[in-house]
Amino acid sequence: METQRINLFIVDNNRLMVADLKYYLKNRFGNAINVSTFNDGESCLINLKKDTHKVILDYYMEEKNGLETLKLIKEKNSKAVFFL
Repeated sequence: METQRINLFIVDNNRLMVADLKYYLKNRFGNAINVSTFNDGESCLINLKKDTHKVILDYYMEEKNGLETLKLIKEKNSKAVFFL
């Protein structure tokens, strides 16, 4: 039986943090996780899918902060789990 891959979004305007976290998660979980990265809330919202399972959000971002982005994501995908 094949397990379902976790679809994870990382949203942070700190590109180094995003790259390091993605590298760690891919090395730790391998093919069990699909990591998509975004440097702002707007690009995250454009690419959001119904099968996005988890979202890691930075609170301090330009344009839309993490809380504003979280509210908009919840409108599109109420089942996603968030880490802010």
